Amino acid sequence: ESNAGKKKLHDDINAAKNDLHNELADFWRKFLTDKAAIDSDVSKHVRRGEAADSSMNPELRSVLAGSNGDKNNLHSDINKAKSDLNNELVDSWKKFRADKAAIDSDIDESNAGKKKLHDDINAAKND
Repeated sequence: ESNAGKKKLHDDINAAKNDLHNELADFWRKFLTDKAAIDSDVSKHVRRGEAADSSMNPELRSVLAGSNGDKNNLHSDINKAKSDLNNELVDSWKKFRADKAAIDSDIDESNAGKKKLHDDINAAKND
């Protein structure tokens, strides 16, 4: 009975570890995909802006000069999104570390219980 309980505890701990690992891996893949999309959007925007600047006649350049404010707002939004993604990654990592520490503590507790059980069995054998 004790071995079945111990096995279930170890199975539960391993399942929790796997869940955390998968959650972190999924988050990391999504983070990299989102970051790549943001970087791609920034590059396209910059290339379009450079091409437009070099081929534009002065009157059109003057008309579109107002779009620089929009471009700055876009860059600000992109930088905020990058910062949000980074903060989310940091928070996820902190949660992962805390969850791992809790699991490690459960494992230590399980090992201590197992040692006590063995000690009790050995003491009973010696009586």
